Amino acid sequence: MKSQSFYPFILFFLLLSSWAGAQTQPSHPRGIINGESLPELRQKISRAPFNAMYDNLLATTQQQTKAQPNRPYDPYADGRLLANQAYLYLLSGDQAWADGAWISAQRILNDSVFFNDRLSRGLTRALLLQKMAVAYDFCYTAWNETQRKQVNDQLYEVMYSVNANMGHTANYAIESNWMGVRYGAVILASYVWDPPIDQEGKRSAVLPLRWDATKRLQDHLDKTLFANGWNGESMSYNIYGWTFIGPALLAMKNNLSSFDLAEFAPESIHTLHGIMTSTVAIPQNGIKRMQADLSDDDLMFGTEGVLGMVFRLYPDVHLPALNMPRQEMAR
Repeated sequence: MKSQSFYPFILFFLLLSSWAGAQTQPSHPRGIINGESLPELRQKISRAPFNAMYDNLLATTQQQTKAQPNRPYDPYADGRLLANQAYLYLLSGDQAWADGAWISAQRILNDSVFFNDRLSRGLTRALLLQKMAVAYDFCYTAWNETQRKQVNDQLYEVMYSVNANMGHTANYAIESNWMGVRYGAVILASYVWDPPIDQEGKRSAVLPLRWDATKRLQDHLDKTLFANGWNGESMSYNIYGWTFIGPALLAMKNNLSSFDLAEFAPESIHTLHGIMTSTVAIPQNGIKRMQADLSDDDLMFGTEGVLGMVFRLYPDVHLPALNMPRQEMAR
């Protein structure tokens, strides 16, 4: 089962598309983005087409932030709002967005149904883990020590539970999109989590989780993707899985100088090339959205921000084909 929206990642990963580097210092941000790239990112949002994307993200998040106090807690709405507020803080440096992100984080930290229940529905728990990891990484310098410790402590607990299980109703087949969501969320969180001060000099408690999740993610990609890159479940489930797998791979790329996607998951090199060249931009509700250009078992297909990630992960030879949908969207 898939989440409903990942559109803010479109802006964020397109902004990142021309930057590459490896994290060498234990500082934040260091997950899907490194601090060295911040000046360039902030410059990009002042010019087209990124300024329009940023303005849209800003307006949407302002509206959602205003509505938040008047609605009950919702793990999906609050999780996505948390991440959007964190994006805006990172891109603007406006403390108000970090403060708003903390309000959203508190709602999630107090969630006893999904976030803090070790046997809750795994897709929801993993999404909240991913969003909390992004917020912790992006808002680290804006939150105080008490706030950071509260989030960091709970990140480890939820990371441990997601790596251990996805709940009673999960699909545990290694080729299932559930497993891409599961291990992608754990890997990203593992790269932004900070060992407590009293563990300095010791091997990080996160390493066994990261090692296991990394190997399991490789197993998942090997089983769910055919040699030509085509996903065995569907186009849309491939995109959904990559909203978790992509950020995890970016974190690996930023933190491991030796990381090579072609070596880590050879079959994945062709997957987005095949999917993106099998799509067309279809006008819908006054705007263009990418839709499958052939029959698929799930009509919820959308690029969900994944397209923006590929420009940092994929070989240059694939970029012209991968850029076609973006060019079509701009027409």
